[in-house]
Amino acid sequence: MRREVRWTALGRNVLLLALSGAVLTLPLPRSLALASVLALFALGVSLALAWWSSRRLLVHPPAPRTITAGQSFQFELELEQEARWLAARELVIGVTTASAVQPRAAGFVADFDGARRVRVACQGRVARRGRARQLSVLVSTTQPLGLFEVSLRYELPIDWLALPALGTLRALDERLASAPRRHDQARRTVRGDDEFYALRDGREGESMHLVHWRSTARRSKPVVRELRSEEAPPVCVTLVGAVASAPGADGVHPRFERAVSLSATLVEHYARERRHVRFRFAGATPFELEVHPERRAVAALLARLAEVQPGRGVWSAPRELRGIVVGAGLSLTPRRDVLLLDVERPETVRVFSLHRRRAAAVGVGSA
Repeated sequence: MRREVRWTALGRNVLLLALSGAVLTLPLPRSLALASVLALFALGVSLALAWWSSRRLLVHPPAPRTITAGQSFQFELELEQEARWLAARELVIGVTTASAVQPRAAGFVADFDGARRVRVACQGRVARRGRARQLSVLVSTTQPLGLFEVSLRYELPIDWLALPALGTLRALDERLASAPRRHDQARRTVRGDDEFYALRDGREGESMHLVHWRSTARRSKPVVRELRSEEAPPVCVTLVGAVASAPGADGVHPRFERAVSLSATLVEHYARERRHVRFRFAGATPFELEVHPERRAVAALLARLAEVQPGRGVWSAPRELRGIVVGAGLSLTPRRDVLLLDVERPETVRVFSLHRRRAAAVGVGSA
């Protein structure tokens, strides 16, 4: 814990007035300098009280949790202080993780109200995916008198896992229509061969054949029929972890981060459609995972994607490659059964956006 004390604007003004008054009253009777003496005395008392009231103030680490990168969330901090007669008051709490520079205002404590411990709800946000291990907490107060500001900085150990940010897919079905299997699936949908499963809110780029017009008119928003077919094969999604470009000054590859978000959004999209996904990460530490359309399976994959790291080099595609391939700067020969989504290519922007629509924020239900 580090403690700093600095002047407030009010304290600097009081000091300036006290010194000016002392200089102006030098040739005058000493009784006229009493106001300046009292002002300097108030400054000294304020400094002593501010320092004393911040003694033995402890901040306990927050509980481990899983969050989503880029989204605000609430967490609790527990403050503790052993003070018999002068406790800290009007505490402003700022927090920052390793991915941020300046602390963000997160919470406020009016007083301890005679208790040794107080819990305060704070607002936080982690900009990058991955596991956050350290949280910097800045507690500051200008009480009493408001002439000095006392700041206490704590470095707390935490265990927060930031999942990749999810975006929005647009016109994905049109890009997949060229694949023979997807074309056959679309024809089955038009003919009505698939089994009706449920009604759900429509998403951009879905086929007009799925629209349930009566429910759409009643709710004043698109409602589509969700169909389920036992014949639908697993969707293969491959995330390529090889990048040719060097990372930025902060050690992060922005384009690879976008590719991770795109692959996570694809898996979540197919889970909503009750589709089984066969996911593969082709990187320094490759892995494969079968993702069934249920919440815990999607959450397990997002947890794995939260900690994947890219490797330098050029990726060589295997012969049996099929499905959707996601990456940054890929040199892949076009294939009939492969849809390439390269985040460095302009056509991918028409398919994927990092902006998350509110309607798409509903979680995947358990199967």
